[in-house]
Amino acid sequence: MHLLLVEDSLDLADSIRDFLEARGCVVDHEVSGERGLERALRTRYDVIVVDVMLPGALGGFAFCRRIRASDRADTPLLLLTALGELDDKLAGFDAGADDYCTKPFSLHELFARLRALSARTRRSESRLVVGDLVLDLGRQEATREGRLLVLSESVLKLLAELMRRSPNVVERDRLERVLWPRQSPNSDALKTHMYYLRRELDREQDPPMLVTVRGRGYRLIEPR
Repeated sequence: MHLLLVEDSLDLADSIRDFLEARGCVVDHEVSGERGLERALRTRYDVIVVDVMLPGALGGFAFCRRIRASDRADTPLLLLTALGELDDKLAGFDAGADDYCTKPFSLHELFARLRALSARTRRSESRLVVGDLVLDLGRQEATREGRLLVLSESVLKLLAELMRRSPNVVERDRLERVLWPRQSPNSDALKTHMYYLRRELDREQDPPMLVTVRGRGYRLIEPR
């Protein structure tokens, strides 16, 4: 899962992030609603986790309403809150939240709720399409103009991340965390995976789709 965590408590955020990344998740973190919203609107996440009591003008309820009014309206939202009253929970659901965790909560319970929300979304996201490139997530097969691409499981994971964020740049460290969430790979590991992806995706007769952005990462574009 690729998650966004919007939480101003750094201790809690570190605990959540360490726990989830140890279980294969990729977690981005912001401390304010404003910064979180900016990131959520430029990146597609499997689930967004947001604290209700955020500092600044954009609290958790307002954050949810802004997401639901944007082109990320289908992203699942889970609220973290110290407010346990029924009226507070109903206010969160009215704002667009899909689920709640009331502090203090078990990290195992949080993980279970996130998996359930992500699975619900993935059942409806059976294919990713960028131009003439199609990735069938259920069958784990990618084709370009009907030609089957011979890709390993790890390279397919990178392709899915690039397709979800196309045509935006995906930073190197984000791609590394997709494959190696609990360790730092050597400098050539990602480069090797991207070489195999480019070799299959962009053959000589095909307009190139995979673009290297020097000093930042990679982006996937529709062929011209």
